[in-house]
Amino acid sequence: MASLQGLRIDCLVVMLAVGLLSRFTWEMASAQAGESEITIFKDEPVAHALYDRMIKTIREANSLSFESDYRITKDVKGFNPRHATYRCWLKKPNQFRVEASQFGGDADSGILVGDGEHLWIYWPGGKPRTVWEQSGELAKEYEKHRMTSYMKKRTPQGDHSVLHEVGWLGADMPWTVFELSMFHGSQDLESYLDGVRYSGSEWVGEVECDVIEVSFMKYQRSRYFWLSRKDHLPRKLKQVIRVFPEIITHELWSNVMVNPAISDNRFSWSPPAGWREFKRPPQESAFLKPGTQAPDFELTSVDDETIRLSDFRGNFVLLFNWRVGCQSCLEELPVVQELYAKYRDKGLIVLGVNTCDVKKFVTKVIEQNGVDFPNILDTSPDAVKAMEDYGVNAFPVSYVIDRKGKVMDAWAGYQKGDKRAFEALKEAGLQLEEATHQE
Repeated sequence: MASLQGLRIDCLVVMLAVGLLSRFTWEMASAQAGESEITIFKDEPVAHALYDRMIKTIREANSLSFESDYRITKDVKGFNPRHATYRCWLKKPNQFRVEASQFGGDADSGILVGDGEHLWIYWPGGKPRTVWEQSGELAKEYEKHRMTSYMKKRTPQGDHSVLHEVGWLGADMPWTVFELSMFHGSQDLESYLDGVRYSGSEWVGEVECDVIEVSFMKYQRSRYFWLSRKDHLPRKLKQVIRVFPEIITHELWSNVMVNPAISDNRFSWSPPAGWREFKRPPQESAFLKPGTQAPDFELTSVDDETIRLSDFRGNFVLLFNWRVGCQSCLEELPVVQELYAKYRDKGLIVLGVNTCDVKKFVTKVIEQNGVDFPNILDTSPDAVKAMEDYGVNAFPVSYVIDRKGKVMDAWAGYQKGDKRAFEALKEAGLQLEEATHQE
């Protein structure tokens, strides 16, 4: 069975789909491409202990509440900063509530409630319009139900992510810096933590804090925490995601309370009579249908060579869209490489596509995983448009294309062993061994 992590929609893509982040122009950002250095640092035991104590404090608390001033900023001409505020209540064993609003707004943009078994999202001021509701019947449905819509999702304890859901609230807040579900036992990026280092002490208002930097995924992502010396919890947070272009998020926490008395009523909500559940259209509904001729493209490889899809006509092609900051992509990458190594002599071409990362991080990941199949690394508007033509709005996304250049299958997410790739390639006519995929 596929894990939640493997099938979770990448948070950056959710943010784009709901329309929360303005796109930089490529010309403005291209001058800065590759400027960030990979600054992998050694883990400092004292700093790591501060981080562990923060996590321990959060996980041992019975309840926690705070308010946050939230900003996305980047010192690039033309970028539209984002500013929001949110209030958060967390309670054991598995309850949570987030109320978010655009900065200066008169009312909450959206409210997220976790009652222990499900999360509910609703919008006092009306549901924000998604990309699927821009025209046609869905646009009519949106106008009819925008004030009476809600979303619902199961939230098994330790296996849900508030961070990946707040983007639906419509408050210019695509994610939180800290994975709030760690309070309930979720793991977030812990398996990709590379090291923690100390950056001195600093006062945040009237609170003296120790400042630490935490590196994930070989410094592709950093989180900074200003930890109170009294209760070991953050008062300020910052995240840097080193994609193209870089995204920087800030939070300032206030009214932080450990073990406050919170009524269960705060975590209870049910849709009023006549309300309608909004269900996001299936991810794969945007993909090219089987039998469709795969659109040709001419893009730049990680080695600065030109790659055309049509050059591989006569081969079986596994088109693998991935990004460095996608956990399931990193799990799938060595599996795809193994498949390529085993069957390239039988006509299999694996073609990696990355349209958002900085070259230094991509080459590092490729080297670490022993990847030798061709990889596109092209962040130009043409590259983004080319993948939009394939309906790529999540990571990972895979396509199997047959010898004649026609789509055999397409899917989002990763299941252990890439069983779906195995089955699609077999159907396309590639002679595969029955034990290729792992159960």
